[in-house]
Amino acid sequence: MYTSTKHRVLSVTLLLLISGCSSHTGGGDNVAGLSTFVDGGGIQVGGASQIDGSDQDVSEILSEIASGSSVKVETVLEGDVDGSDAALARSERGRIAQIQGEPKKSLVEFKGAVDQIKEVEERAKVSASDVGSHAAALLVNDNVIPYELAGFERVLVYHFQAMNYLMEGNLEGAGVEVRRANAEQGRALKEHEEELADAEKEASEEGFKPSAFVASLDQELGDSKALAALVKNSFQNAYTFYMSAVVHELMNESNDAYIDYKKALEIAPDNGVIQRDVARLAKSLSMSDDIAKFSKRFPSAFAAASGRNKSKAEVIVLFEDGLVPEKTSLSFPIPIPIPKAPGLTAVSIPILKASVSPVQPLALRVQGADVGRTERICAIDALAVKDYEESAPAMITRQVLRAAIKGAASSLASEHGGAWAGLAVSMYNTLTENADLRSWRSLPQNAQVFRTEVAPGASIQLVHDGSGASGSLTLPKEGGKRVIVRATRVGARLLIQHVVV
Repeated sequence: MYTSTKHRVLSVTLLLLISGCSSHTGGGDNVAGLSTFVDGGGIQVGGASQIDGSDQDVSEILSEIASGSSVKVETVLEGDVDGSDAALARSERGRIAQIQGEPKKSLVEFKGAVDQIKEVEERAKVSASDVGSHAAALLVNDNVIPYELAGFERVLVYHFQAMNYLMEGNLEGAGVEVRRANAEQGRALKEHEEELADAEKEASEEGFKPSAFVASLDQELGDSKALAALVKNSFQNAYTFYMSAVVHELMNESNDAYIDYKKALEIAPDNGVIQRDVARLAKSLSMSDDIAKFSKRFPSAFAAASGRNKSKAEVIVLFEDGLVPEKTSLSFPIPIPIPKAPGLTAVSIPILKASVSPVQPLALRVQGADVGRTERICAIDALAVKDYEESAPAMITRQVLRAAIKGAASSLASEHGGAWAGLAVSMYNTLTENADLRSWRSLPQNAQVFRTEVAPGASIQLVHDGSGASGSLTLPKEGGKRVIVRATRVGARLLIQHVVV
């Protein structure tokens, strides 16, 4: 392994000189009505104090929004939107604009994120800039690698963009984006399998097994393992399939809607809302085989399933609750894998710790009486932890190779420059070993759904008992309408948009 590592040090250094790479320094069809936006107190967004987010990180901005302020979206992450982390920066801005009820701004930002995603996809897998940044990562840390959105994050980019089009009353645009989201779910799974194979191959060539390191990492994760177990993988989520099904229904594409409802049910079989939607459409479409199969699994849902009551308003609630956890850093020394240079070198890795938390639903009340409560359809924090687990082998491979290269660099410095040179390189190695803590911070912790029928013209109160956040909206007076409600909770503030179809 020493010979291979020494050659890597020399070749990587040459690549750095050639590439001059730098490190990351910044951490309406068929629509009868348009969306409105209110916060928990029913105040229009324009009435909130506005802040300049240019000198704040995303966590601080979210705290400001939770306290009742709004942020100038165009000032968020200004230094990153045109850099190597542009996809992440644009996604944060798109999500923040969406939370604040600014779909037009959010559309622009998510389009920028999509453009960056496509650029990465279309670029050759190994270009001069890619080699340079990955080479730099082996000598410095993973922060110099341009941030590529994880598979589940890319899916949510398309998902949220579809939501923007839906809130703008553009069903055709929403339909395009949900199809992209569903295609991305399949592509992400294939990409993960290829990345895992590459990591295992590279580790084997270097003579070590990342599985041994991953096993040790599992002990550090603790309760996070139980959270990750809530999802089969990070590439598919029932929330995206459910929203896709809703959009297809709004476009009178019942067969496509039924397919996506069934996909959502496969991922979240305990969700009663999905059960009832599958039962309703199975009966409507006369799916005799599915009726026979599903009615045995979900007898209550099938017994209650019936067609729409056109004299009432149908309310579909999409509730996004809380925020995903942040990554933290874990640093520890490991032996330098070089016989001639015994000693230790520093390794720093990101850790994503979270635990299973009770679901806090959103209650829907009419004249003070509960008409139902949302049910969790997707634990997005579980997707994030699962993605962390899935990417661990590739991350560990880079960490061990970097430790070997840094150890070799220290050894070479000592051989050719004396003890002081070796000490200087060792200090450089320690100072530059910083864990990559980048992630999409404004994502919700979980997503919940609910569907019911209410008398037209009724005033609905939405109350989150866990935090006290609340809001309200008034349904249209005409019967037979569908009202799509999107509610987002940040702290003790509930922000609501709705569109009438």
